[in-house]
Amino acid sequence: MKYNTIFWLEDHPEILSGISRVEDIDLDSLLDRTTFAHDFVTGREIVSHQAFDLYILDGDFPDKAGKYHLDAAQKYLRGLRQGECHHVPDITIDTSCNFIRLYLEHLSKDNTVVLFSASMAAMVCGYHLGIPSYAKGSISESSLKEYVKFLLNDKEASQRLARKLPPEVARKDESSLSQWECGGVSELLERYLKAQ
Repeated sequence: MKYNTIFWLEDHPEILSGISRVEDIDLDSLLDRTTFAHDFVTGREIVSHQAFDLYILDGDFPDKAGKYHLDAAQKYLRGLRQGECHHVPDITIDTSCNFIRLYLEHLSKDNTVVLFSASMAAMVCGYHLGIPSYAKGSISESSLKEYVKFLLNDKEASQRLARKLPPEVARKDESSLSQWECGGVSELLERYLKAQ
């Protein structure tokens, strides 16, 4: 299925350069269909006023990024079309697994939402929430599930990660892992981003 309108919350959009170097993707088409946000405040504002066919959420992003970071991210996205490479400065993440708040407070179960993150903590939280989750990298679906299974069975890690979720979210054990949709960059692109 082709998603005609995409919302993508990503504080470091340079991931697109890496993806386009190793994967066959029509970057211009993807950029034409996508509205980007780089922090919680901007993301909340956008999704509160506009509906999208697909929502891609990074796991960890700031509540509010500074003007310098936001301007650099927008400059990077504009330059991407011309093959220019602009640096987006690192930013301090003040809230890990911030996607949970945006997902629970501003998106509904009827929305098509996927998590795309480098954070294994976010992957575990995505599993508990039932969100299709994709790792930024070439990890296989089976390896990702094994790692999440390990974290679920590690008492200390499981308790620490469970605290990131509000009490109303049911915690899952490993028995549902076989039904959880997950993977790496290649699977995300095949299932959601390549024009069909």
